[in-house]
Amino acid sequence: MIENFLTIPAAPNYEINSRLVVRNKKTGRILTPSKNLTVCVRVDGKTRTFLLKTIREQALAAVETVKFYPIPSTGNKYEMNRNGKVRNAKTKRVLKTTDGGNVVHLAYGGKGYAISITMLKWEVFGITPSKSAQTPKPLSVSKGNRRFFFDTKAACARFLAAELTYSTAGILYYLSANKNWIHGWTVKYFDEPLEIRRI
Repeated sequence: MIENFLTIPAAPNYEINSRLVVRNKKTGRILTPSKNLTVCVRVDGKTRTFLLKTIREQALAAVETVKFYPIPSTGNKYEMNRNGKVRNAKTKRVLKTTDGGNVVHLAYGGKGYAISITMLKWEVFGITPSKSAQTPKPLSVSKGNRRFFFDTKAACARFLAAELTYSTAGILYYLSANKNWIHGWTVKYFDEPLEIRRI
């Protein structure tokens, strides 16, 4: 058995190791988990049930030296650190990424989103992408008889986020992928600076 036990924040009289073994800190007694990978412990005189994976993540988060910061566009439901890890703010569970580690799938406001880590770093820390991705390219968005011009995708994302009540990072993800249609808005991208711009 690996002896890397950490205190469980929600049940400080118990600890858990990397193999999800839970024991009583005082007596050393190992608790038997249920078939659905939960464990029952006593907290303040009451019996509480926890998912083993969740309390292990919480125990790791309690000793984590790298600080996590809330992601505002998610209503602070998620948080991330400067290394690009994203986790649930409540359970402290770190989310898996896709697309070579640059996209994370989040759910908030009753909807699901696929958002790039790059865009989240921009939102939370103001960390901009590499120089090649920083070259500003103007674009326009239109819907019906309304048309707007923007110098950068970031400015356009802020506008559409307010119009659609979506997260800025989510809209920026679509724009970074050069999507031509975003929730009813037609997007046109320009390689050269525009003579006339309107916001």
